[in-house]
Amino acid sequence: MQMTLAQIGGVIRYEALMQFRRRTLILIVGLFVGGMILLGSGMTRALTMQSGTLVDIEIEGDQYSVIYETPEGERQIYTTVLPPDSGTPRWLADADVPLVVNTFEFLITFMPGMILLVVAIPPLITEVIPLDYRFKMNEMIWTKPLPKAAYLIGKVLSVWLGFAVLLTLAAVILTIYGTTQYGRIDISAIARFWLVGILPLTLFVSGYAVLLGGLTRSRRVALFIGLAAIGLSLWALITSTVFFGVTSFMIVMPGGVVYDTYEANVIGMFNDMITSYLPLMGMLIGIGVFMWAYTRVRNA
Repeated sequence: MQMTLAQIGGVIRYEALMQFRRRTLILIVGLFVGGMILLGSGMTRALTMQSGTLVDIEIEGDQYSVIYETPEGERQIYTTVLPPDSGTPRWLADADVPLVVNTFEFLITFMPGMILLVVAIPPLITEVIPLDYRFKMNEMIWTKPLPKAAYLIGKVLSVWLGFAVLLTLAAVILTIYGTTQYGRIDISAIARFWLVGILPLTLFVSGYAVLLGGLTRSRRVALFIGLAAIGLSLWALITSTVFFGVTSFMIVMPGGVVYDTYEANVIGMFNDMITSYLPLMGMLIGIGVFMWAYTRVRNA
């Protein structure tokens, strides 16, 4: 076991140096950050009301009142009657409404970035294994007592760890952007969304791309495989609830659980994400086992 872990570590270090030279991961994370700042902020402005600064929300019975403060300092109250099946969470009446709304608007900006992330990863990452054949590294690798499983696991983990480092740096930049753009936000909720949502999703999508790229020794063919794998990446994004789950932050979806407090609502959202990862993990393991068998047969 110790030898296998050392071999996986060696593959991780080797592939990390290759990724650093090609700057591919930096490009992908740059698209993610750019999508958030440019597209996400524009979408947020289009979706939110421009009546002024949201001050508070009051819920009494079926009366739902939203209190805004105009730029002139005047307070305006908009009152509506909630239908019996309303998806408006009643815990908003006891929550720090400006903090919650600012956090929700900031989470909305993640949507375009996540789409760009999962679309960019497959065509740019599927070349990881074919590059070993182009530079004749495979001849050296397979002369060593390196198990095929250790090789594939090392490749997947190396790419994902590279993403994790760059996305952590991006998280710092985006958090600074979020606080300057939206004001007070729930840093704890954003950090948990990053750890529970963005990083696992990146593992699955990049893992699919790395493994499927091993079907060929040609970079050109790997590019076409990556383009075909975009559909799989979008399926992972939708299945994981990371994308649409953000909307449940402030809206109770039909059939959804109604929580009593803001913190319980946040925890419930992340629990749903973790549960939704089971089929994605099963898919990753299944592709990995298939590629392990395929690599053994091809290199026999």
